[in-house]
Parts: sequence; structure tokens; C-alpha cells
Amino acid sequence: MSKDANELVRLVDEGIEMEQLGHLTEAERAYRQAADGGLKLGAFSLGTLFERQDRLDEAIAVYQALVGQGVSLGAVYLGLLLEDLDRLEEAEEAYSEGALGGDDRAIRNLGLILEGTGRASEAEQWYRRAIHAGDAQASYSLAEIQAEKGDLKAAEELYRKAIEAGEDLAFVQLGALLWEQGRVEEAERLYRQALGSGDRMRAFNYLGHLLSKTNQLEEGEALYKQALNEDVDDVLVNYGNLLSKQSERWDEAEQLYRRAIVAGDIDAHNNLGILLEEIGRSQAAEQAYRAGIAAGDDVARRNFGLLLARLGRQIEAREYLQSAAESGDVDAILALDSLGE
Repeated sequence: MSKDANELVRLVDEGIEMEQLGHLTEAERAYRQAADGGLKLGAFSLGTLFERQDRLDEAIAVYQALVGQGVSLGAVYLGLLLEDLDRLEEAEEAYSEGALGGDDRAIRNLGLILEGTGRASEAEQWYRRAIHAGDAQASYSLAEIQAEKGDLKAAEELYRKAIEAGEDLAFVQLGALLWEQGRVEEAERLYRQALGSGDRMRAFNYLGHLLSKTNQLEEGEALYKQALNEDVDDVLVNYGNLLSKQSERWDEAEQLYRRAIVAGDIDAHNNLGILLEEIGRSQAAEQAYRAGIAAGDDVARRNFGLLLARLGRQIEAREYLQSAAESGDVDAILALDSLGE
């Protein structure tokens, strides 16, 4: 490295030190000098500093300048920032620029934005290009598309490639895919592997749910208790579901659902309503369903409609079932048919 290059790197190090000390003006000066000297790291450091200061237009200008210099990673930074600002068309343009430059992150992110905007077939083409370019993690995104299309064999193969590439999310997704095919033992092994991955939170829920469904209730409960000891509150609803299978533990199940509601899980209102119906507390169930509806849960809307129908409140029942049916709820549609005119 030349003396001049060493000096530019020293400026970036100085900027980092100043930023850590809270001396942001001095940090900006150091990063800008490094960037003006031609060091790309200085420009990226300047752009991210601007982002942290909420000077987003300036950050965008820095990244656009990098793109103009042919730095494909600049397109990735630009696209991510534009996505955060919900400027999706501009983000797509940025990723396209980076993808043309061969940046595998830009290729993958372009695929993600295309998929997210309903263009799965275009996304699939870019994911395949990303995989061909050596981005094996794009296998996960492509696997999701193949699973959605119903090509389970292709999805399984791609999930396995993603696992080999270190994509932690693929353990649980492949497990779910295998479980749907009745390959329960294989699914369980994958969920247990996921417990040792970065997707530990979902693994607790999926494995616990599998253990509950296969009547391994003691092990399932032990798993949920372990999760709660690790502050994984996301298991509260599934833990409640497990206990709700045991009539002598309905009180405990109710408390778990109420804890989940306090923790912000909107699904818990519906599960609480189902439990309260089961034990004959219709008025309390109605309150739970209404709270779920207010939180935006369409399943609670359908179940409230079914409760009203069972209570003989047909006009109200029809109103809630019709609303749920309009959101595509098949059970609500069938319930409406059974009510007749």
C-alpha cells in the first residue's frame, strides 16, 4: 500500500474514533477527506454516517456518486436506503444497476424486490443468476418461490443448498415442507438442528408445535419452558395451545394467552376466545374475539361470527362472517352457506 493510500486509511480510522467519541463533525471531516482522496471506504463511511444522522438526502447523494463511478456495492447501499424510504421503483433501479455490475447482493435484492411487488417469474430469473454467480443463499429465496408453486422436489433441493450455504432460515422452512408431506421424523431432526442456528426463536415454536401435534406433550412443554427461560415470548401462544389440550390445565393455558396479549401477540386474542368458548364462558370469549378483531385479526372475526351463530344471533353472525369471507376465509364462506338466506 502506498504512503498516500495509508494516509487515506488512517483518515478513516480517525473518523471511526471520532464517531465513537461522539465528535461527529470531526468524523465527517475525516471521512470526507478520505473520500475526496479516492478511497471508496471513506465514501461508504461518510454515507453511513449521514444515515445515522438522518441526513438521508446527503447519504443518497454519496451512494449515487459511487454508483456513477461504477462501484456496484454503492448500488446495494443506495437500494437498501431507498427501500427503507419506501421508494421501491428507485430501489429497483439501483439494484438493477448493481446487478448489471455483477454484484451478487444486488442481484439477490433485485429478486427480493421483484418478488415483493408480485413479479415472481422475474424474481426467479434473478435468483437463478445469483446462484450461478456464486450466491448460494439465493437458493433460499428461490426455494420459497418453488414451494409456493407446488414444486416440492425442487424446493427441497434448494433449501438443502441454502442450508449448506449457511442460511439458518432454511432449516425451519425445509422442516415445514417435509412435515406437510408426512415426513415427520425428518422435520423433527431439522427443527432440532435449527435450535443450534441463528433461527432459534422460530425453531422453538415449530419443534414445540410438532411435539404437541404428535402428543409428545411433556417434551413439548419442557421445550417451551426452556424458550421462556431464554425470554423467547413468541412461544406463549403455542405453549397455551399445548396446555389447552389438557382440561385440568385450562387455567394455565388462559394465563399464557393473556401473557401473550400483553406481549403484543394479536393471534392470542383468538386463541383465548377459542379456549373460553370451550369452557363455556361465551361472554368472555366474545370480548376476546372483539379485541382480536380490533387488533386486525381476520381469523378472530370469523370465529366471532361462528360464536354468534351458535348463540342464535344470526344477523350479527352474518355480518362478521361476510366480512371474513371477503378477506378470502374459506371457513367463513362455508359457514355463510350453512346459514342460508
